[in-house]
Amino acid sequence: MVSCGGQPGSPTTPTSGGSSSTSNSTTALTVTSLELRASETTLTIGATTAVIATATYSDGTTATVMPIWSTSDPAVATVTQAGTVTAVAVGTVTVIASHEGRSGTLEISVVVPTATVSSLSVSVSSTTLTVGTTTSVSATATYSDGTTATVTPNWSLSNTGVVTVSSSGTVTALAVGTVTITGTYEGLSGATSAITVVSPFSESRTISSLSVSVTDASLDVDESTTVSATATYSDGTTATVTPSWTSSKTGVATVSSSGTVTAVAAGTVTITGTYEGQSGTSPTITVSAAAPTLSSVSVSASDTSLDVDETTSVSATATYSDGTTATVTPSWSSSNTGVATVSSSGTVTAVAAGTVTITGTYEGQSGTSP
Repeated sequence: MVSCGGQPGSPTTPTSGGSSSTSNSTTALTVTSLELRASETTLTIGATTAVIATATYSDGTTATVMPIWSTSDPAVATVTQAGTVTAVAVGTVTVIASHEGRSGTLEISVVVPTATVSSLSVSVSSTTLTVGTTTSVSATATYSDGTTATVTPNWSLSNTGVVTVSSSGTVTALAVGTVTITGTYEGLSGATSAITVVSPFSESRTISSLSVSVTDASLDVDESTTVSATATYSDGTTATVTPSWTSSKTGVATVSSSGTVTAVAAGTVTITGTYEGQSGTSPTITVSAAAPTLSSVSVSASDTSLDVDETTSVSATATYSDGTTATVTPSWSSSNTGVATVSSSGTVTAVAAGTVTITGTYEGQSGTSP
């Protein structure tokens, strides 16, 4: 408190008679406590946060102040005189602020940042297998902090006809050919070197012929089937193999590398497999256009004006998805049987004066007479 007049520093003293004599005085405010706060008290290495110091004064007021800053362990975190704390190493540190004889503290924890997968490598125990044998694949993830770990990815194959792979990484050779195995883990992928599957028989034998079979030689458009190839060797043995596939007419049917044939348009087509210099062709595959579906039904009446007891006939015409039409026999119904009835053959008999419509329903479609 400041009073006008007198000498500074002299306190105000009460006098007798209820009056007082006043000398100039200034009662200085003192800091009673110092509070620290930060937006983040848990940091990863290299991260920063700002610490703010709030002083509470002897008169109850508060104010943000600029204290002298320090930390209990600069090897864990440092602090600038502006109050910016920088995490240096894992641990716990106390930030200390000193202002006008008072101190405040705040504990900061420094933790290791969460590592993310930066790459995935896939290895296989053996890159050459004999049909019927097994090997294993494994995946190693490298993380952003430089550490590595063996992980279990989702496995996929470049050619499912040559080998299979289990979720645990066991690879089983099915047929002669080559394949790569890809592992995908947390959005990253890695692939093996090419794995070659060879015949269990003598390497000196040669393929003398290749035969191709088809599961279904009659398809509708958009249907699919599979082709497979069997190699006959010079020693008389046979083996299922995975050749290169081609279609004689890709406009009629296509074939995938695994032997899936997909019908595209009506026509005939053959599928050829080529393996180690030998070729074989499938039986002719016939692709038929899909059967047309019913689009609408229209109903007409021979006479739309009748006297009581007179008759007329109604007929129905179906229109199909391919644009063709045909006369059909629907189920008939009358909108008002008190005015006219209709027989199953389409004969309409007038019963009483009035108006009526006749509806024909055929294969889910309906049409109504004039």
